[in-house]
Amino acid sequence: MEGDKVEVILPELKEKYKDWGVVSLLCDDTGIPKTAEDRLRVFKNFMEKANEFNIAPERIHIDPLIEMLATAEDGISITDSVIREIRGQYPDIHITAAISNISFNLPYRKILNQTFTILSMWAGLDSVIMDPLNRDLMGSILATEAMKGMDEYCMNYISGFREDIFGPVK
Repeated sequence: MEGDKVEVILPELKEKYKDWGVVSLLCDDTGIPKTAEDRLRVFKNFMEKANEFNIAPERIHIDPLIEMLATAEDGISITDSVIREIRGQYPDIHITAAISNISFNLPYRKILNQTFTILSMWAGLDSVIMDPLNRDLMGSILATEAMKGMDEYCMNYISGFREDIFGPVK
C-alpha cells in the first residue's frame, strides 16, 4: 500500500471493524510495479503487516492491478503469474480485479473482458469489479465456475439461466 495507509487501516480493522475486509492494490509509493516479481514483493510486504495485526487472509482482497492490453502487452502474463502465486500461497485470500481495464481503448471490449475473466478465474481470481448486466459475461462466469467444479451439479449455472441472468433475453 502507498505511504502509511496500511499503518492507519489495519489497526482499525483489528480493533474497531472486526467483521470488515480490506482491499489492497498491489502498488506502492513508486506506482504500479512493472513486473510480477515486484508486485509480489508489494504483496509480501502487505501480508507481513496484515499478519502483524492478525488480519486473517479471508478478510483480505488483493487487486493485482489489471493494465490495458493496448499499452501493456505483457500485462496478462504478469497478472496471471501474480494471481497464481498468491492463490498458491494463500488459498483463502480473495483476489479481485476491475476486469474492464484490460480492454480500455480497444474495439468490442465485451469479448476481451469475457475472455480475460475466464483466463483469470482459471488462474485463481475469485471476484470481479464488472458490469453485472453484461449477460454474456455473467454466463461465462457461471459456466467457468461449473467447469472448475465450483458449482455442484451445475445448479448455479442452471439457476442463472432460469432466472434470466444469461442466455437469450426472455
